[in-house]
Amino acid sequence: FGVDTKDIDKLYVRFRSNTNDSKRKVNLDDFHFTAMTAPVPSDVWSLSSSFEDASGSSNWGMFNKGGKKSALYRGHHAYSGETAILIQNDKEEDSSVFTDSMEVSAYENLAVDFMYKTLNFGGSDSFFLEYSTDKGTNWIKVQDW
Repeated sequence: FGVDTKDIDKLYVRFRSNTNDSKRKVNLDDFHFTAMTAPVPSDVWSLSSSFEDASGSSNWGMFNKGGKKSALYRGHHAYSGETAILIQNDKEEDSSVFTDSMEVSAYENLAVDFMYKTLNFGGSDSFFLEYSTDKGTNWIKVQDW
């Protein structure tokens, strides 16, 4: 997804689950955030998030736990490495993870790429990505998966 950041100083990105069963989960992994100027990307920064430090220990990296329905997952459902973010249920903030503040005032666009794996999803189950420009007071939904 991409966000027009032309008039934005700081940006937060949040992923939230929208399922009605605790057995339905989403694992998120392999995040890449890229900001660029337009029309030609003459000035670009890129940020990747890993959930394992040099010793192999799990950590949240640039993400923050939204509540008790989000966790770090270690196992074979992680895309890269052994650790991914897991979100489940639809418990509003409890079923979310969000980034630290990203300084984007010098850029015109932010792109977010990531990998995900759904477990036991069906029917109307989904998860979605949102962003906030006011420290998480209001969120703007970008896309559902």
